Amino acid sequence: MLGEATLRAALRYEPDDVDGWLMQRGYVRVVGVDEVGRGPLAGPVVVAAVLWPVEVHAPLVGVRDSKGIAEGERRIMAGHIRSLCTHVIVSVEADDIARMNILQATLYGMREAIRLLRAQEALASGIPVLVDGTHLPDPCDPWSVALVRGDARSRAVGAASVLAKVHRDQRMAQEDAHYPGYGFGQHKGYGTALHRAALQRLGPTPLHRRGFRPVDEAYAQWCLEGDGGQAPLPLEASCPKDSRSLDGCTQRRVRKHGSARRP
Repeated sequence: MLGEATLRAALRYEPDDVDGWLMQRGYVRVVGVDEVGRGPLAGPVVVAAVLWPVEVHAPLVGVRDSKGIAEGERRIMAGHIRSLCTHVIVSVEADDIARMNILQATLYGMREAIRLLRAQEALASGIPVLVDGTHLPDPCDPWSVALVRGDARSRAVGAASVLAKVHRDQRMAQEDAHYPGYGFGQHKGYGTALHRAALQRLGPTPLHRRGFRPVDEAYAQWCLEGDGGQAPLPLEASCPKDSRSLDGCTQRRVRKHGSARRP
């Protein structure tokens, strides 16, 4: 097996089959981490971490990046992953995204997901943690590796992508019933023309992310019109005054979901 520094340098941009490359070097399990929902105007950013067997068998062999899978197939695949792999899903909500910004909220969610998975499985050091993208959630974690195009190069990261996507889509479908008229079940919170029109017509909800321009513009307009509607509290009012740190607020709001299944 390789040292952590060599592992990071070797995997950042290549090879295309990261899991196969690791298997040839004696690794049996890896952790895949990915997020869904950085771009929307509303809803959480969702992160999944999956403990993945490097040598996979049916029905996991077809797992890949969620963006290239039809919705029905993605749901079936998510069921296989949930039943066969230990996993953790973390949702970071809109108010925390507004406080931290979307990048830091995503990295926070990744740190939490990795921490919870390691605690759940009592994982020893030496198991690579493959993170999709160019940013490491914890640069001091010696076994974490940022993979450019990771969801296309590693089934472990692809599995995390599938779980995060299915979980977030289901959440936004549920919110569609709570906030009728916005079309959350259709656009999942992304800034489509339908969503922007509803935002201007109905005003922002607690799901909408302050700091995103269309939301801030709609919020300002809604307040000027003097109608309380569904507009959220100002950011300063939504956190208790005795909370001295960002972590104190965030820990209470982040939703965490997990499974103790073993690969």
